[in-house]
Formats: sequence, structure tokens, C-alpha cells
Amino acid sequence: MRSGSSSNTSDPVQKRKDHILEILNPSPFPRGGYVTLSWKDIHNATGYEPEEIELYQGSNIIPFFQVDQIIPENPSRDTLSFFLADPVKPGDEHYSTTSGTVKIIKKEEPGKSETQRRTFEQKQNIEIANDNLVAWFNLTPKPGSGMGFWYAGASTSVRLKKLEGMEFLDYNYALIHGPYGHDPEKRCAQLESIEISHPSPQPEYYMRINLFNQPYRLVSALYGLVKDTIALASTPFYYNYWSDDILQPIPLRCELFRVFSLYKERDYIIEELFIETRSLDDQSDIKDFDLFFTAQYFNYMDMGSVHIIRFEDVPDWFAIGNLASPYYGYGFATDAHVHNILNPHPNYLKPGKERTFSWTLHPCKSAKSLHLFSRYKPPTYDLQPGEKYYGPTKEEPDQARRWFEEQTGHAWYESIYKPLVARLATTGKGEPYGSR
Repeated sequence: MRSGSSSNTSDPVQKRKDHILEILNPSPFPRGGYVTLSWKDIHNATGYEPEEIELYQGSNIIPFFQVDQIIPENPSRDTLSFFLADPVKPGDEHYSTTSGTVKIIKKEEPGKSETQRRTFEQKQNIEIANDNLVAWFNLTPKPGSGMGFWYAGASTSVRLKKLEGMEFLDYNYALIHGPYGHDPEKRCAQLESIEISHPSPQPEYYMRINLFNQPYRLVSALYGLVKDTIALASTPFYYNYWSDDILQPIPLRCELFRVFSLYKERDYIIEELFIETRSLDDQSDIKDFDLFFTAQYFNYMDMGSVHIIRFEDVPDWFAIGNLASPYYGYGFATDAHVHNILNPHPNYLKPGKERTFSWTLHPCKSAKSLHLFSRYKPPTYDLQPGEKYYGPTKEEPDQARRWFEEQTGHAWYESIYKPLVARLATTGKGEPYGSR
């Protein structure tokens, strides 16, 4: 991955050839923020390498951008990400109008090639972080404590600045006892399993792949000016693909990929979920075999006075809030719909069952989701010198509930449902990167 910035120049368009990105804002109000799109299309159209480009919004340079090679063997997954400091004008909700433009310009003197891909070995866990949030992900089934064999793919530690940097997943204990002795079962954002539909004539309706007890492969670890990203691949599994137009099943080697991105200054992690397949008869190329799957998530976290916030007519997000001081909450949003939100998880048989949560995505070929960590801070916490604190008011729990609703719903709208989209001016319809 490479990131870039440079000093401003006068009239860069007149000096150098530029290519135009159209920015599509689906909202009825001006918006700025982060934009991510495929790098492969840009590279094919321009021939530019990441270290050769500058981005401009009007006459102002965009200093914060990066190109990520997320899966080295699959260039179609490469992305360009940048931050729009200047909001673009309102647009059409169907992405049919252009709200602004960004110029891609080749530098007069290409910068030195600078990789910010972290060198790494296959390890037990890995971190992504910004100034608001630090999250550790377990790559193996075995936790750091050495107890159990069911932690693969889970975030086993989350620390939130709004909670004074203490452990989010076991905050009540950490508040009293400090950084040590936390519940070893704590974890979130874990994929317990996926199920892949079996096309006829096979007798089983689906094939279940357990993921909680199988190690992940660290594919890439990328750290830049816009975001940190890690890409994980599951242990390979095998699947016989059938369709109406073939006589014999095609044996496939499959890997489930989970790509986690943490943008600067955000308190949520974006996750992209997809399966890549290779025919065992021809493993030289990645092919799309239209595998639809469902995903089962699992969290174990102490949420205190639990309240699950859910709107049946908006099946794309939910929030779990602690409606007692200190009012912290977890939110989940997706473009694949979510159902069967359970607390406790019915198959968890150990003590602490009340801390377990599970949910399932609707069948999809890919999913883009987010995991939000937040805290509501009542106005009574901000006392002036000499003022006395009289304890929580009776309105605070309802205020906290509305806060968790607003935070999760807003993150879902801006990052999942109606994100800003960019496309080359010569291309057709633009879609959010990672959309199904």
C-alpha cells in the first residue's frame, strides 16, 4: 500500500494531463468524508502507478489518499481511498447526478516508491488502530491466555478512547479492577460459521463450514494516511459446484476473505466479506461461481443493562446499548440484511450466557458491514467548576437509547446504505466499492 501527499501548485490542470473522477452524493444535503473505489479501473485507464499521482478537488490538493493492494494475487481488489475535506453539493438518491469532481494528475516528478505495507509473519493476533479505537483480532483458535480453542477470527480486545482507553468488551470489570483479569471469553465480530447452499441434485440443502476453530491466514496488513486495513483468509474448504448447464460437478477450492478497515477518526470498523474460488482442475485463475452463503456472527461482551435496539422495517442494522451509566453501546450494520438477533446465544452452555449475542446475515454473495463502538456522555457529566453532580437523571436512559440509535443509523447510512461514490468520468454507473 502506498499513500501520497505533496505541496500545492498553481493551475495544475494547465500543466499536466488530468483524469476526472465524478463524485456522486446520494443525499439531499452537502457531504464530505471518505471515498473508496476500485484502483484497477483507474490504473487501466491512466497507466499511472500509485506513487505517480496527485489528487485535486478544485485547485486544492487532497493530501490524504492511499492505494491499497489488499489481496496481492488479485489486482481487482486494489482500492484508492481519499478524504474530501470540502463537501460536495446534494445529489440524487439513485446516484444519477454528479455532485463534484476530483482530478487525478500525474506528478511532474514522480515520488519515490514508498511501501507502507507492514512486513509480517503469520502470527496469533494483529492490531488496527486510530486515535479513537484500538482493536486486536485473533488469527488462531487459541487465545493469548491459552484457554480454549474457539477464538479464530474474533476481536478479543477493543479499547475505546471515550471509555478512557479501557477494555470495551469487559468494561464493568475493567472500571473497577483495571487492565488485568478480564473475562477470558470476551470477544466480538466473530464469524462462528457460514452455510453455502447446495444446488440440486445434492440431497443436503447446505454445507456448513465452522470458522471459530480454524486458523486464518494473514493476507495483508496496510497502514496509511486514510485508514488501516487487514485482510484475513479462512482455512481453505472444498465444494462441489453444480449448475443446470453442466453434466458433472466442478470441484472448487474456496477461501472466505474478511477485510477489516479502520478509517482515521472513526469509531467503527468496516468489514468486507466474500468468497474467492478456484477450480481444482484449473487453479491458475480466480473465478466467480456465484456461491451464496449465510454468515452467523457471535459476540461475548458485558453490556451491563442490556437493551437491543431494532427496527423491523429497517433490517440492515441494530444496536446493543447499556442503558445505565456509563452508557456504552455496540452497533452492527450491513448491506445483506440481518435477522435472528439473539441474547443469549442458545448454543452457549457455559457461565456468562447472558453476555452472549448472535445474529445471521441473509444469503449473499458478499457483504459489507460495520462494527460500531460508542459511548453516550450525558450533559450532566460536563460540570462547571463549583457545580455539584447529583447523579443520573431519570431521562438519561432514554437519551442514551436515542444516542445509540442515531449513532448506528448514521454510520449505516453514510458508510453502507448511501456512501459517497466516485467513478471515472468516462465510465458508466458508479456503485459503492464492495457493493453486491
